[in-house]
Amino acid sequence: MLVTSCSTNFVINPNTKLGFIPVEKPKVNYNYNRLPKIINIILENADDESSAQFTKGVIANYFYHKKTMAYSPEINFFYLDGLDLGMCNFKKLKRNHSISFINLKFLKKVPKKCLKEILNLKGVILNLENEEIESNNVLNIKRNSDFVNILSLARNKNDSSLIVDERGKNQEELIGEIWETLGGKVIYSDKSEDLNRNLSQILLLESSKERKRKLSRSLSTPLEGTPRRRQDLDSLIISSSISKARSLKPELDYNFGESLDVFFIPKWDNNEMYFKRDLDLSDIYLVDMPWMFNIDSYFSKDNSLPRNRNFALGFDSFEILLLQENPQTSNKFVYKGLSGQISYQNGNLKRKSIKVLVKEGNFEFISY
Repeated sequence: MLVTSCSTNFVINPNTKLGFIPVEKPKVNYNYNRLPKIINIILENADDESSAQFTKGVIANYFYHKKTMAYSPEINFFYLDGLDLGMCNFKKLKRNHSISFINLKFLKKVPKKCLKEILNLKGVILNLENEEIESNNVLNIKRNSDFVNILSLARNKNDSSLIVDERGKNQEELIGEIWETLGGKVIYSDKSEDLNRNLSQILLLESSKERKRKLSRSLSTPLEGTPRRRQDLDSLIISSSISKARSLKPELDYNFGESLDVFFIPKWDNNEMYFKRDLDLSDIYLVDMPWMFNIDSYFSKDNSLPRNRNFALGFDSFEILLLQENPQTSNKFVYKGLSGQISYQNGNLKRKSIKVLVKEGNFEFISY
């Protein structure tokens, strides 16, 4: 068991206006007498960064409820090294409610028979970027879901797209498969598309210049002309880091691609966050967890809180458990949390990230 403490000052803005990113506490009356008195947090390792950030999110929400409603259940932390994974003996966990954070390291360390026992514990299970677990009270968190989310929006607006990925072909092929499943057409050029090549090459501007040079030599006459980008696509779908995307849009405009719709899916394996006003992302559609948008007025003015996705998942997991155990919301609820919109019905948990359009550097809410 680990005893820990921290303080926070969450300020929820009840006046969410059109264009703002909606993040709000559930508008329900909690019956705190019916909520868990003891909550166990099950993690892979205390030193694992993703687990540590998840823990900070849980504790931040714990202190919010303690400060506003004097609800302060006993919080116990259990790590896999301290559990009996040989016999899968979890009797001390079965008596109370649990929040389990299953990341890749967790999944590799737990035997399958023990995982089954963990899935049967009372409470909430966050399954991050692993194969989907089909079980009640499991919230599967996968970046692939964000692909489908933003590509569905793109398909409503566009037919043909060029897909580029910062790190090579594997992810690009997956995005392409989803795009084609939605009825879109993936445009390929002669060479592998990735963000290590500049946009001038990707948009075939160099080919346009080369055609002018050949024609000039053929006619033995100097020719003037403006390079023309390829005309066989109407959108660009980017999977990259946020910093890489910031350099992309100005380069795209410079290379005659200002008429292309750009859809951006950020990488999840770093803690980059958006600026309060991100001018270099203007006119880009993107999908992400709301907590990553650095806007004070939505949920906190405490700049010391971690701005990362695992913190958001930890914060939301605590709220989900309370909603599930609260009599008013135990069968069904919709919660607009830090990690996105989370819905619960018939024992099934689902999450959607938020889609925004960046206008003059400001993030305008489109939908979940």
